[in-house]
Amino acid sequence: MRIVDRKTLAAMPNGTVFCGYTPDTIDGDFEIITGHNEKYDGVENKVGFYSTLSLSPFIDHENKCTVGTERITNWSTIDTCDFDFDEDQLFAVFSKTEVRAMIIVLQYALSDCGFSINKFMDTYFYKDEEIDEKDLHNWIDINRRIII
Repeated sequence: MRIVDRKTLAAMPNGTVFCGYTPDTIDGDFEIITGHNEKYDGVENKVGFYSTLSLSPFIDHENKCTVGTERITNWSTIDTCDFDFDEDQLFAVFSKTEVRAMIIVLQYALSDCGFSINKFMDTYFYKDEEIDEKDLHNWIDINRRIII
């Protein structure tokens, strides 16, 4: 995962998966950038995004529900832009490898936890690299200058 500021996030491509970040904490909804415009708010060369798709569904707010009530859910893009976030806000941006790992976790849930994920749980991710837990300390020692 890469930590970026709002300006960097604004220039990232469609398909970028991100969420809010405060030191050592991932916060907020996971979102996908779905729309970009190079002419942003009528200003040329002011690159930013104008829509996202949340990985959390919207729920029906029309009806009051009690415990045990089924709710209607829906996924749709949100008309939001990078300027909807605070200027100094930080974001966690996930690599394609990390997104694939998220998909494996969801597949595990869909299978009713029907397959072993032990090897997966012992795997760490850095950019598009998978690092086995038994190799992690060695990898950190070799790559310390890269990750610090």
